[in-house]
Amino acid sequence: MRRFLITAADSAFGIALIERMCKNGLEDVEWIYGTYFDAKEQLDVLTEAYPELKEKLILRGVDMTDMDEIEKLNDDLEGRDVIT
Repeated sequence: MRRFLITAADSAFGIALIERMCKNGLEDVEWIYGTYFDAKEQLDVLTEAYPELKEKLILRGVDMTDMDEIEKLNDDLEGRDVIT
């Protein structure tokens, strides 16, 4: 099973990447961890269009200019066995 970390998942690139993954099928995807800053609504539209994504997508709001938030993100990723 594959795992993905997509920082700025709410960006045009992040949205397009997640949508492409959905179109290709998520059968071999364990989870997709996406960080967003201020455009979560676009990610909500994707989960409505691709219901199977709801089970795979883990979202976390992170302000990448705030070191405390970055450290919390790092701790969460280490808890998921993601080496950062």
